Amino acid sequence: MESKLMSKVDYINSKEKNCTKELNSQNKKNTLSKFIDITKEQSFWDKAVPS
Repeated sequence: MESKLMSKVDYINSKEKNCTKELNSQNKKNTLSKFIDITKEQSFWDKAVPS
């Protein structure tokens, strides 16, 4: 009985880890695309407004 419970706990923990991993990789992608957008906008303004 106890080993069954422990295996269930392990299972849930591993699922949680996987979800966290996925979230982290998605956040990285989102952050990267935001960064790229900002960089594009920055270079656009650099061209539009000569210093």
